[in-house]
Amino acid sequence: MLDRWNAIWRVAPRATLGAATLVACQMVGEALTGVLSWPVPGAVLGMLLLWALLCGLGRVPTGLGLVAGLLLSHLMLPLIPLVAGISRHSGLLRQHGAALLLLCVGGVVVTTLCAVAAFTLLDGRRA
Repeated sequence: MLDRWNAIWRVAPRATLGAATLVACQMVGEALTGVLSWPVPGAVLGMLLLWALLCGLGRVPTGLGLVAGLLLSHLMLPLIPLVAGISRHSGLLRQHGAALLLLCVGGVVVTTLCAVAAFTLLDGRRA
């Protein structure tokens, strides 16, 4: 039991710093959106800022990886309201279902290609 507490106390400062980094990037993104009046969500700008920081650093810090892994493990929770909304508006889904399906498939393809390009670029950097 003592070993477990020691492990938690070793990781806690790094995880706190990782969480603070995520929050700070989003806050800076929100501030930029407000100040510059850009039609882009602040969370998107914050994510781009985080991506730039990680590219500059060349690696994912331990604490940030821990926090991101924890958040990603619960990624399905925000989708529950989406599913409820889809079931409520089934008429619109029947009317525009094919277009929605095409957009979803296209989004998956584009995201996959971007991820492959990023991983290939980063893997080439390491070699």
